[in-house]
Amino acid sequence: MKYQLNEQQFFDTLVEVAQDAVDTMTLWDPSVDANRYDAERKAARFMTAQCAARIPDDQQPATDKEWLDAKRDASFTAVLLHTDKRPTAMDEPVVVSAGWHWIGGTHSYQSARSRQYTFYFNADAQIIEYHYTTEAAA
Repeated sequence: MKYQLNEQQFFDTLVEVAQDAVDTMTLWDPSVDANRYDAERKAARFMTAQCAARIPDDQQPATDKEWLDAKRDASFTAVLLHTDKRPTAMDEPVVVSAGWHWIGGTHSYQSARSRQYTFYFNADAQIIEYHYTTEAAA
């Protein structure tokens, strides 16, 4: 049975999809994931095929100190999300900020970085475009 969502319900769905995508994109396990692109590929289920095809096929291992420390200590991330912008029209993006904690192994700490993701959607609530910026956590 197919049903219609009103505009607000549809925008709520877009926010949920964006949050799920960010959660997936920032749940890293360096013992399994070579780099951040592995997690982005896991989030491809929220994207159109064209959008998912633009994820770099980079298999080079991450080299930053935070990642290498987490890999050595068998740590993984726990994500903290905040929705910064909800759409009020179909052509407006959903903006979600993410910070993360590395947990497990011999240490647990909050990352010194955060990301702000911007997502654009089609009428089927699939991500058609996204980008993010990484900055020092506040």
